[in-house]
Amino acid sequence: MKKNVFFSILTNISRLLTNLIIFFFLARILTVEDFGIFSYAQTFSIIVVLFVDFGYSLKLPKDTAESRENISHIHGESMYIRTVLAIIVIVFCILQIIFDKTGNLYSCLILIFTISTIFQSFATNIFVTYRSINNFKIESELVTLYNILISAIGILVAIITKNIYYIALVYLVFRGLLFLHLLIIFNRDFGLKWIPTKFFITIKSLSPYAIHYILSGIYMSINVLIIKFYIDEYDLGIYQAGMKIITGATFLLFVIQQVFIPNFSVMKNQVNFKSYVSKINTICIMIGALAFFLIYLFRKELIMILFGEKYLILQNYVIWFGMLVFLRFFGAIYGILLTISDRQKVRTKYLIVSVIILMLLNVILMPKFKIVGSLIALIISHTILYSLSIFTIKKELKSFFITNFFILPIKSN
Repeated sequence: MKKNVFFSILTNISRLLTNLIIFFFLARILTVEDFGIFSYAQTFSIIVVLFVDFGYSLKLPKDTAESRENISHIHGESMYIRTVLAIIVIVFCILQIIFDKTGNLYSCLILIFTISTIFQSFATNIFVTYRSINNFKIESELVTLYNILISAIGILVAIITKNIYYIALVYLVFRGLLFLHLLIIFNRDFGLKWIPTKFFITIKSLSPYAIHYILSGIYMSINVLIIKFYIDEYDLGIYQAGMKIITGATFLLFVIQQVFIPNFSVMKNQVNFKSYVSKINTICIMIGALAFFLIYLFRKELIMILFGEKYLILQNYVIWFGMLVFLRFFGAIYGILLTISDRQKVRTKYLIVSVIILMLLNVILMPKFKIVGSLIALIISHTILYSLSIFTIKKELKSFFITNFFILPIKSN
């Protein structure tokens, strides 16, 4: 368990550092406007590729942990479905370029990032297989290697060209190479299979996971797409810088999800399950509170280190971004508990309600309050989502899963 946590943390630190280092340089090399366009295209592509993953990132850890002998078959079916979805998404992006009458600056950049993010999504789903057999080392080694390459080459290209297209191509090339490298290793260890399956039947069975996964991804990103219509490209760059702070501060949540979904799935019928989860949840909430205070108290220093003097206006919004960081840590374990308790449909319904509320609040608040309005809308919708989740967990599992971590020992088999 400790080894898995170590390798998972190392993997996510390398991902975090790649983003921080590249954006550290981009924020200084590019104009605030170009930084905003680059970040916007990246965010848009991430949302589009959610439809390629289609919930496999949530379903595969559970399936492979419970049926290790069928890993090759499970992966073969998922590979087929995701390839079909990837083709549909790429065609959509190409059509967007063809029919874009306002200029292809955003559209071409989105296509480049979409293909690179598809490679990343495919690789991530293969890494899930290795996590299910408690092999986190392969992911740690490969992700760290290719993230170093992306950082080094990306920064070099940025310094030489100052061209956001060329920088995006660096992501595409090295994410593609990572995926090919991983396919070779997977074929050696398990054997690659291509298993055509009934597309629409499989899509229907995946829907509870897919809807939740897509809505979860859209949840934090949809505001970026909407706010673009209410603010100029300079303010878009400032807003995106704030979202990068959230991404960096919550990187540990990816570790929590990757490690504890399979871990909780195995332990859920054990006697010490509630005490174990309560310990993890309490620590997670405390980390969120600490992150909030550190971000707020050292906001100026943080902005100067990460982005530079031209982003100091971001200080006006840091408290709102910090509150979102805390809320995401607060609700993380409750989301995992709903997943491993086969309450995915319930979780999805809550997410739909929260997204609808978020959209309505955006329409009401963004026109007048711009960035602050967007952040207030996110905070309110997050609070509603997590309140509903906690209520369900208390009703189903008879516990809030919060305890005094100084007293209760942590144990895991």
